[in-house]
Amino acid sequence: MIRRTAELLLVGGKVWTRLGAPTTGEDTLAVAIADGRILDVGPLPALAATAGPQTRTVDVGGRRVVPGLVDSHIHAVRAGLTYLDELDWTDVRTLGDALDSVAAAAADRPDGTWITVQGGWHPAQLAENRMPTRAELDAAAPRHPVFVYPLYGHEDVAVLNGAALDALGWTGAVPDPEGAVLFRGPDGRPDGRLTGLGAYQHIARVAADPDPERAVASSRAFFRRLAALGLTGVVDAAASAWNRAATRPFAACGARASSRSGSG
Repeated sequence: MIRRTAELLLVGGKVWTRLGAPTTGEDTLAVAIADGRILDVGPLPALAATAGPQTRTVDVGGRRVVPGLVDSHIHAVRAGLTYLDELDWTDVRTLGDALDSVAAAAADRPDGTWITVQGGWHPAQLAENRMPTRAELDAAAPRHPVFVYPLYGHEDVAVLNGAALDALGWTGAVPDPEGAVLFRGPDGRPDGRLTGLGAYQHIARVAADPDPERAVASSRAFFRRLAALGLTGVVDAAASAWNRAATRPFAACGARASSRSGSG
């Protein structure tokens, strides 16, 4: 039998190979890898035959080694397009810090550029336990459209600032967009709060319009981030909702994809 040469040997870790109880002697196992696939798992002496002059050996320092994970419901196409330009509030703990990030983005971007926070956080993580208001977003970025959206639930309430309402034409006595509800003040004008999947999808399409080179760079950075977290595959739950051209950066960044309709 012809045995392939490993490009990478992982040693010095705890290798998890199956569901259930830990593998006996897992801390003495090594993993041989080539072309992104596992060639063999076993004691290092037994895998020595897979090594060649170009094999790179990495000591993982006692860390756990697991098979790549596959996320079965993620919006990878949309998230990848604008990953480098969206604000990440995952670890933000105060409303002041959140608004400071908006102001910093406004100072760094041309007037009229969208600033978005699209999921991945919740007001409950903030000391103030609330969403920012339209007035607060106006103060942080008066000349930039801002869209702030927590988590990913169709019932969540998002917030737009005044520049965003103007950019979308959602002013005065405008009717609610299809599939959405605009909250209104005593004068009947939209106050910046809104809910409804239809509105979120419309805003995302307007705000997420990077040039092709930026889209590729952003998608590549996004998938590198997923890989760093142990994700080696994803199922995009709503890729068919986007123009097929939007999936080109996904392929250009080196990802392999199969197409299947979905929603979510």
